[in-house]
Amino acid sequence: MYEFQLNGNALIADRVGLGPVNQVALVYTEPVTDGYADLLDEARTEDGFRMGFHAKVVPVDPDRSKIPPLLPKARGIYDVSAPSSAAKGCEDWANFDTLVKASRTWC
Repeated sequence: MYEFQLNGNALIADRVGLGPVNQVALVYTEPVTDGYADLLDEARTEDGFRMGFHAKVVPVDPDRSKIPPLLPKARGIYDVSAPSSAAKGCEDWANFDTLVKASRTWC
């Protein structure tokens, strides 16, 4: 999923003149928990606790060719004016119309 998102963002950057993008990567953090039990007293603060994080960088091969085949499906989702009856079991379905209307003002 992130591979497509990163390549989509790179394609957008290229098309609006911010590119060319030659490298993409997913950057995220994970809590440091090794030996954390031993540090529990040090981690406590008056407001709760503090925990360190490590940054992780996962390089992703830039491949914008994966994006164009997905655009018709994305357009179909964008053009939907109301959720299908199958979607009504989703707890967020009531917000769908609002999101669609809002998205049309952004584009």
